[in-house]
Amino acid sequence: DKATLQFRGRPLWQIQFELLRKLHPSEIFISARTDPTWRPGDVRFVADFPPSRGPLSGLAASLAQMHTTHLLALAIDMPFMTEDFLLSLCDHIEPGCGVVPKIDNRAEPLAAIYPH
Repeated sequence: DKATLQFRGRPLWQIQFELLRKLHPSEIFISARTDPTWRPGDVRFVADFPPSRGPLSGLAASLAQMHTTHLLALAIDMPFMTEDFLLSLCDHIEPGCGVVPKIDNRAEPLAAIYPH
């Protein structure tokens, strides 16, 4: 489980949730094949659907469960992600449009914003 790997003495999941909480979202959830034992109580679990399609399954399941106009997707294995970068994504939100950044001329769909 990548989420439990240690980075600078802390599990990746803890780093990412701490970062997301700084943005004061109305809801945080994690998508995975099964409900992780380490999931904090204030984080909702959403089962990947279909379960065998990797990150795309998680995005599809999350979009189906969300109650807001946009979803901020953040991969668990991006420990160098910053609050400023995520805020800059949020600054580009428009109704009905997503925000997918390009890093080294390649789209980064797992640090992106998707419309409902």
